Amino acid sequence: MARIQCPTCGRSEIIDLNGRYLVECDQCGTVFFTAIAGNRPVKQAAAVCPECGKSELVSLSGSVKVRIQCDQCGHQFIFEGGHDS
Repeated sequence: MARIQCPTCGRSEIIDLNGRYLVECDQCGTVFFTAIAGNRPVKQAAAVCPECGKSELVSLSGSVKVRIQCDQCGHQFIFEGGHDS
């Protein structure tokens, strides 16, 4: 999925296409060129709070080591994710 935005009025739209396109804005009629390159999907992993057990999906782009603060109990912990097997 990609978001394209009109350079004149700022209207944006999310589309599920790849390639080069000549686009006409539905709002102001501006015609502009856009190129949409494909990318790898972002992986998601479940980060589970070791204190209260609340789980939340975290978007990953590669191997990460981040400090997370649980929004349920406030406990901070280190989450390591994105390791390929």
